[in-house]
Amino acid sequence: MKLLFLDDSFQKDKNYLGYGGFCIDESEVLNITTGVIELKRQLRIPEAVELKWSPGSNHYLRTTFRGSRRELYRTCIELLRDHAASVVCAVHSLDDCYGRTTYGWDTRRTILWATRNQLKFLAERFERPCLAISDDRGLMISDRSGDRREESTLLEDVFDTLKGGTQFRQFERICMPPLMVDSQFCLPLQLADIVVGIAVSALAGGRYGMELFQDIATLFMMNPHEKAISFASTVSGSVLGYGLILFPASFRPKGLQLFREIDSRYTYTPEGIREGIERT
Repeated sequence: MKLLFLDDSFQKDKNYLGYGGFCIDESEVLNITTGVIELKRQLRIPEAVELKWSPGSNHYLRTTFRGSRRELYRTCIELLRDHAASVVCAVHSLDDCYGRTTYGWDTRRTILWATRNQLKFLAERFERPCLAISDDRGLMISDRSGDRREESTLLEDVFDTLKGGTQFRQFERICMPPLMVDSQFCLPLQLADIVVGIAVSALAGGRYGMELFQDIATLFMMNPHEKAISFASTVSGSVLGYGLILFPASFRPKGLQLFREIDSRYTYTPEGIREGIERT
């Protein structure tokens, strides 16, 4: 079985909303959890402290932690790499969504609409390629919403989606709607918070998000180019619309900008990510 750990991130100054995290095999969940515990021990972060991309002003990582948060997050990304995790995120530019531009939706209504669509996309990508290629079953685990009524609405919507399918996918491998869990007590969800936080921050032009985006870029779920005899693709060409999807279409050039340097260094081939290979 594979597990998809999910959390959300909101960049208030840009009105960017992201939902995402990472897919990992069940056999690696205990290992990656142990890795987070050991990381906290090494950095003298109390076990009860929740790792967060954007901790509040009174959070331990802001008030007491004496190390580099940037290096802390970079080490968290390496844990994902070491345990063969695949990152997947969906991000909306809320101000450009049609409900807001055409009908004048307020921020809360736009967020709920966007989150519903993000969960559908994440379920589609989890079903295929993640579960289909490995002929596996899967379970989604998400951080709890602050608003229980909205959480129930989302779960009902995902339940209907998994039962009836979408325009692009029928669901046969995802066991049930997401389990909603308090991330305080689920260490993999803390890593999901960091991952989606980096993606949203980078798209918003945040300095640290853009620096750390280079670290997660090659972890994104990629188009497997099924049935292709051979191929060579830019990383952005295989990630955007697959492991990282941006809504609406006018928002997508932001993704190409983020991948510009990565595309100049790496090529995606049937053997995986390769450095310094020329595309013909």
